[in-house]
Amino acid sequence: MKLKPGAYSILLKGIEVASGDLMVNHLLAMNPGTADEPISGIATAEPTYGLEAFWIKPAAREEANAKGYTVVDLATVMTTHLSDVIRRHAHELVGRQEVQKLLDTLKVSHPKVVEELVPNLMSLGGVVRVIQNLLHEQVPVRDLLTIMETLADWGGGVKQVDVLTEHVRQALARTISSLYQSEEGRLNVLTLAQKVEKKVAESLQKTDQGTFLAIEPAYAKAIMDDLAIKMEDYKTLGTQPLLVCSAQIRSHFKKLSDRFIPGLAVLSYDEIVSSAKIHIVGTVEVSDAD
Repeated sequence: MKLKPGAYSILLKGIEVASGDLMVNHLLAMNPGTADEPISGIATAEPTYGLEAFWIKPAAREEANAKGYTVVDLATVMTTHLSDVIRRHAHELVGRQEVQKLLDTLKVSHPKVVEELVPNLMSLGGVVRVIQNLLHEQVPVRDLLTIMETLADWGGGVKQVDVLTEHVRQALARTISSLYQSEEGRLNVLTLAQKVEKKVAESLQKTDQGTFLAIEPAYAKAIMDDLAIKMEDYKTLGTQPLLVCSAQIRSHFKKLSDRFIPGLAVLSYDEIVSSAKIHIVGTVEVSDAD
């Protein structure tokens, strides 16, 4: 009752995580970036990706399509937004009960791998945290067999969940690479200058609670400032910004970048299939790196 007419709110555990406004009896015409001609309508922004858009009357649909706009109905607008929210928050929606159901299903066809892994090598909670780590970075977990096989291979000697997650990511290299490859198999990537990568690696500190990145705030900001500049080159490529670094620092650099540039994809070289055609868009540098 608190929402104004046409408005909707998406809640997660009782807290709003997204919202939008729909104009009843209208369609949403979105400019995919290639439409140059103007159309008559009420200016707005597409709620999921923030694209330039207009509310138009149904009768104006053909005209908008002819001018290069993508036209969708209200149900599509809201379901697209909802799907994106679920994708971005999937790691919060998956817990022990959901993972146990996945394991029960896998156990029917591959009982040995499940019996060996849980609870002999890992607790259910440990498996859940690995799955959550993957989902947090938008890595599909459909190939559950590969995930469980990898955890069974490494779970006996490795106890740090973040390290186990990196092993699983490397085993899912084909899946991860396909998320960012063009139809021609090309990967447009940013890299870190050798001195920057070395500085980050030397800033890793091991404690009883795990490994942490203890880098000077000023140096971290300098890296992120140059990274933001280099990301501008992606605007002409039409692909998602992607940074590649060594497996040793990947997860730590991802956590650092999320504080400045949320959503930046960070891969290790071990997660890229050998058949990928790598095109380096730019190299992130810091002038005072030593």
